[in-house]
Amino acid sequence: MDELNNLQATLLECRYNLKKKNIVGEDACPICGVEVETSNHLILDCSFAKEIWASLNVDTTGHDVATLWVLPRPSLIPAAHYNTFLLMVSWFLWIHRNAVAFNSLPPSRARVKSALLDAAPIWRHRLPAGSAVVVDSWCSLFSSNM
Repeated sequence: MDELNNLQATLLECRYNLKKKNIVGEDACPICGVEVETSNHLILDCSFAKEIWASLNVDTTGHDVATLWVLPRPSLIPAAHYNTFLLMVSWFLWIHRNAVAFNSLPPSRARVKSALLDAAPIWRHRLPAGSAVVVDSWCSLFSSNM
C-alpha cells in the first residue's frame, strides 16, 4: 500500500501529497468531503469524477490514474486520439477541483461541460490535420451526454 501511495503522491499535488509534506492539515477531497484526495480519487474515484466519466460512458471502475490510457474506450468515442480525450477530461477535472478548492465554487457538471466544449476546438489544433471530425465527435458527446 505504501508503494501505491508514494506513486499517487508523485502524480498530482493533491491533498494527500500536500498533507505528507505538511503543507495542509487536512487531506479530505474538497469536492466530496468524504475520501482522502489522492490522484486516483480526484481523477477517477470521487463521486463527482465518476459522474463525469459515466456521463461520457467511460467506465473507470478498478482503474488507476497512473495507467489512465488503458480505460476501456466506449464505442461513441473515436479510437483516434482517445488518449488525448482522456487527458483533456482529466485536465478539466483538475481545473474544476482547483475552482472548488481555491475559489470556493460549488461542484458543477455544467461548468465542466462548458469548459470542455470551449477547450475542445483549441485542443483540435494540437492534433494532426484531418482530426476535426474526432474533436467534433467529442463536442457532440459533451453536448448531449453531460
